[in-house]
Amino acid sequence: MQQAQKYYWVIIVAFSLGFFLKTRMANKASGYYQSMKPFTIPEIIRTDTFPKLSPKEVKYLRGYYPSFLGKFAFGDTLYNDDRWREKSESDFMYSKRDSLEHYASDGLQLIPRPDIQLPDLLYERNEADAFFPVFIPNETGETKLLFGKDNYVYGIQEARDSTGEWRPIEHRGSDWCGVGRWELKVHPKEYAVMLMPLYKGNYATELRIIFKNGENRIISKPYRGTISYEQFYFKSDSWMRKWFKQSPLRMTNAKCYGSYPIEYAEFGGK
Repeated sequence: MQQAQKYYWVIIVAFSLGFFLKTRMANKASGYYQSMKPFTIPEIIRTDTFPKLSPKEVKYLRGYYPSFLGKFAFGDTLYNDDRWREKSESDFMYSKRDSLEHYASDGLQLIPRPDIQLPDLLYERNEADAFFPVFIPNETGETKLLFGKDNYVYGIQEARDSTGEWRPIEHRGSDWCGVGRWELKVHPKEYAVMLMPLYKGNYATELRIIFKNGENRIISKPYRGTISYEQFYFKSDSWMRKWFKQSPLRMTNAKCYGSYPIEYAEFGGK
């Protein structure tokens, strides 16, 4: 009987200690989160000269990879150059070497700023085309993972069609190389930046961004813009349209991150 009571009190003490430590850690994390200053949009300073920029007119649903400008600490100023890579080398994860299970990829935000125009020089795109930054801050108390490849991350823009439905106006670009994938740690009070293209056309509507980060899909708040209504449709003779027609659901999930093209039903989808 005494032995049973001994085990009983050991269990009670262990449970109480565990509950105390868990509560204390939770309160500490909560206090850290509450004391964290919220993210504010920085002033962007470039080390080169801005060219004259203008939105791009596009007449079809096209492939696109958002250029990744890097990650930075919360602050009032952002210098747009490549110095972040040298500072962040130790924060890159490698699937075969590191355990990715220690870090989550959820909890990040998307803050699009189409009112800020920037050039995209990473992939030698037309220097006159206007792009806008999308800020991805980590305002949580935990380190998060950002997934990408080479110099880009995974995101597309959607727009409301004439019926009010959200439809993709971009799809994931083509990439025939299987190497170059990376995961990057984004610590608390850090933010990442990607670039999305600005469009022009005869159709004014709301737009938003779908961002695929690992197994998570993040959707931004809507913003106003103009596009060509033809951007909802594939090129009639394109190989991408043929792929979608052969397997509409699989290609919708793989290429449009779950966003249904306006032609989905015509391709045999429901």
